[in-house]
Amino acid sequence: MHLDGGATPLHDRGPLIMQTAMDQIFRVSAVRADALRGRILKRSMAVPALRAIFCRRWARHAAWFLASVLLYLPLAIFFPLALVVVGPIVYGVPHLFASVRYVNRSLLGPARQGQEPIVGLLLGAAALIAAAKLCLPLGGAPLPELLLMAVVIAGFGAAAYGRSWRQLLPALLLLAGFAYLSLAQLALMAGALALGHNFVAFAYWLQAAKDKRDKIVAASALAAFAGVHAGIFLGAFDGAYRWLPPLLAIAGGKLSYQEVGWQVVPWSNDGTLLLHATVAFAFGQAIHYLIWLKLIPEQHHARPVPASFAQSFAALKRDFGRRLGPWICGACLLYPGVWLLQSLSEARVLYFAVASFHGYLEIAGLLLMLPRGRAE
Repeated sequence: MHLDGGATPLHDRGPLIMQTAMDQIFRVSAVRADALRGRILKRSMAVPALRAIFCRRWARHAAWFLASVLLYLPLAIFFPLALVVVGPIVYGVPHLFASVRYVNRSLLGPARQGQEPIVGLLLGAAALIAAAKLCLPLGGAPLPELLLMAVVIAGFGAAAYGRSWRQLLPALLLLAGFAYLSLAQLALMAGALALGHNFVAFAYWLQAAKDKRDKIVAASALAAFAGVHAGIFLGAFDGAYRWLPPLLAIAGGKLSYQEVGWQVVPWSNDGTLLLHATVAFAFGQAIHYLIWLKLIPEQHHARPVPASFAQSFAALKRDFGRRLGPWICGACLLYPGVWLLQSLSEARVLYFAVASFHGYLEIAGLLLMLPRGRAE
């Protein structure tokens, strides 16, 4: 019996107190950010062209994608390694949570019943995979990730997402083929996944698109994205190097373009191909973050205008749970500090161990959508 009459001991209340404090901090911060946003919008919405773009989701997404290409393509061409490093530091962890969140939403459909428990299970599986990857040799067979795909398709597909076993058969057959190639052609599949999973985000954007114009923008963006990749590998942008040479190594040579290029084309020692692979990887990764953190979430928002910061925080707690939501926000803000406490190589190993699940999860969700298309 506790001296305070049965109240929870202080050491047991610690996590709850911290969660409540974080929730209050993030709610107040969201309100203040919305106040600043309101002042900016009051000025910018006085311009008819800006107001027309802001109030139309398809126009706003087209503008976001175009602006991102114009920003990230030159950065990828001249400073690919900087883009490869800075992207995961700033956007890596938030985009992992977004991937889990919106893969689940895409499979559940508009009703989104029981979303919080399923997200918790997915996050738990991701944590187990991260622990397994840290214990296994880097670059080894992707057995934990393949197991996750099987659990998501066979287990969650039937129990959580309402698919019958007959509907799951095509996805399971495709999973078997994917698993065979992943184990028989490890280097080839690792390279294909490193570059190809950036394209998978477009499938979720298209699947979430609410109307015809949204779908046209997403499809046009995918075509442009593929065209840029083709141009990179065909050398269409190599002429720019006559004016400014690319940054080919950073952190005292501890990260080079060969190291990144080998993630995409691990069978090659051709310097030009490795540089093209590095540029394509850096550009694709940046656009990948934009799609998962901005464009897909806005397709799941009920209104054509973007959600406020307060609405976004409330939606995060609704999707991940009232208790887990503030901790996720805290993890996203604190993770950049993890990079500062480690060497660049150690931080990259840790990040890719933690992130290894999400590409396979996205593909599993895509296979699970094939039998029925849009979840109902």
